[in-house]
Amino acid sequence: MFKQIGCFHFATDHRDPIGSLKTAWAVDPGVPGSLLVLPEAFNLGRFYGPGVPAIHRDVMIADLMHLALGWHSSFVVGILEPPPPSEWPHSSAYFVRAAESQLICHKEFPDGIGQYATCPVAPDHNNPVTIDGATIVSLICRDVENSSRCGKLAKLTPHGGTTQNLVCIPAAMSRKDWFGAQDNAVVYLSE
Repeated sequence: MFKQIGCFHFATDHRDPIGSLKTAWAVDPGVPGSLLVLPEAFNLGRFYGPGVPAIHRDVMIADLMHLALGWHSSFVVGILEPPPPSEWPHSSAYFVRAAESQLICHKEFPDGIGQYATCPVAPDHNNPVTIDGATIVSLICRDVENSSRCGKLAKLTPHGGTTQNLVCIPAAMSRKDWFGAQDNAVVYLSE
């Protein structure tokens, strides 16, 4: 069960996402048992837009697993997959904690900004994922606009079988007015 949920608004120093995350954590550390939702394309290595990721998925996941171990926390993160030759990467959401990472889903709808391949057929892999008494549903950015997909995921979410049902939406939050984004947004959960 998660004790705190936070959203990292990634607004500066896109070349070093892990360094930016560490700096934000040092200023406002979460409590052990936190779940932190990180943006879409967190491994891009620059402001959100076209181009291949500067940081390989496996390196980003390994770095986040290391932070999760030290911070006793978990992440839902948007990551661009390594693309096959001559193709664009998938934009994916992963659950990451110290001992494991798992693919949750791929982005289904294009946003007209990022350079990635959408996954209109079978975008959900381990969605929802159940971890330590919590169920996490994840959609990437504007995929939340797909009411049919959201309805299917809601039906898959256990009702009464878990302590917490959470929806995590990694998104490229380049504007502060989208979905009510705020710096250091945190939700405290009662035990």
